[in-house]
Amino acid sequence: MNNLIKYLFFLIVTTMVFSCQNRPSEVLSRKKMENLMYDMYIAEAIIDNDYQEFIEPEKKEALIAQVLKKHKTTEAHWDTSLSWYSDNIDVYIQINDSVKVRLKRNQTAIDELIEQKATKNIIDESKLPGYIPRHFRIAGLGCDRGFKFRLDSTQLAERFNDNDSIFFRLNLLGIYPLGSYSLKSMLKVNYADTTIYETSKLSENRSYSFIIRRAVNQDTVRSVDGFVNLVGKFPQIPIQLYEISLGQKELEVSMQDSIKEFDEKETERLLHKPQMVKD
Repeated sequence: MNNLIKYLFFLIVTTMVFSCQNRPSEVLSRKKMENLMYDMYIAEAIIDNDYQEFIEPEKKEALIAQVLKKHKTTEAHWDTSLSWYSDNIDVYIQINDSVKVRLKRNQTAIDELIEQKATKNIIDESKLPGYIPRHFRIAGLGCDRGFKFRLDSTQLAERFNDNDSIFFRLNLLGIYPLGSYSLKSMLKVNYADTTIYETSKLSENRSYSFIIRRAVNQDTVRSVDGFVNLVGKFPQIPIQLYEISLGQKELEVSMQDSIKEFDEKETERLLHKPQMVKD
């Protein structure tokens, strides 16, 4: 029995040494990576909990830059390290677990820091029943497990034209097949005399679209309740839900914004494109 324990200990140490030897020089060491991930989680929690303050991308980038500067590294160095550790998933999970233990131990201090950053006396739009986030992130400690909403007939009318179909749409990225969690969505569509439930398991990294029938037995939809929620342990790799929408009008506005952004970029490119000069 003692020989078996010694053998297992030797095997673990050998594996760790071998892993370290194969780590490229441009990748942060395990300890530096853990410390940087710890501060990154705190920075992301501050941003998520104080979205009004960090609604401008420049402010988010400035906070992340402060974290990188503290650890004397660059964004490229961080991205390279994150990519390498993600490929070596066992080591990544061990680091992430250590970070979560530290975060839990220092939760009080983190909460105080977030509270200091929070904007005072501003109505939090995300707390309103009819609020549906355009983007949502489930990353772990300090983050919500999901979101829910309730829209009445008036709010629904604001989101679709008379002849439109009603869709609840979202895109998903970051689902890990072997994760000890599941992501579920549910729509509860209320008509005058009928209620329809649609529950789905979101288990693939793809786009999802759920149609809501405008009428059942000539009864038009009265209200819609819905949620997306994580069940089980928080993911090791953050889950990103993006381009979330309910209603045709909202989708059209989003598409128009995308087209406008493309047109602006294309115009800028053409203005700076070198011109051929004929003799």
